[in-house]
Amino acid sequence: MILNRIYTYLSIVLISVTISVQMHAQLNLGVGFTLGSGTFGGNNSILQEYNLTRQSELEKAYPDLHLMTGVYVSARYKLDNLAFEISWENLDRNFSSVLVFSDRTGMEDNLYYSISTTSFGIENHIGPYGYGASVGSRLLRLKADILNTDAKRTIVSDREFTTKLYLLYTIQKSRLISVVAKPFVQIPMGRYPLSELEEDLMPYVTRQDRDSAPFIFGLSLLFYNGLQ
Repeated sequence: MILNRIYTYLSIVLISVTISVQMHAQLNLGVGFTLGSGTFGGNNSILQEYNLTRQSELEKAYPDLHLMTGVYVSARYKLDNLAFEISWENLDRNFSSVLVFSDRTGMEDNLYYSISTTSFGIENHIGPYGYGASVGSRLLRLKADILNTDAKRTIVSDREFTTKLYLLYTIQKSRLISVVAKPFVQIPMGRYPLSELEEDLMPYVTRQDRDSAPFIFGLSLLFYNGLQ
């Protein structure tokens, strides 16, 4: 009899907890875009040295790398005020320089930068506001054109860990779509070696084994399905 009562009691508790979780938990899928500005000291130092060395031939110099844009995709599981998010973000930027030679021929060189981050985060929501933190793996890729082809070659491809701190502001547009603004700072946990870029631009730059550990400040604007 006592065992039956305990079994009945536990069954009621488990059913109640399950119903409670189902009432308050939900999965939201999100997609949006990100605008970020970073510190890329080592990379910019290499490009500035290249520009200075070839300034007599440069019609268009490489600019410094700061601003990047890209896409953001996430899956977020929200339980009351607490949420867990798995996300993928890709920021990119393309640069070009143009050389004009003494025989009036010219050449254009292109550099293609991308930073892809896969991360796991925890958020706390307080009404329409919130804050969160995540840790992830961040891949830096730098590619250049292969002359006389449409293909690209890889100069730099390196992965480091990173962490992100961010704030949240939710704009509830409808029962189907919500807009979330997410200002953030992405903090590096490692440095990317750029010796391959130095070698690629030799003899117009010197080998100094420079590197980069970019802090990125920015804003993501995301569209989630369902109520938040």
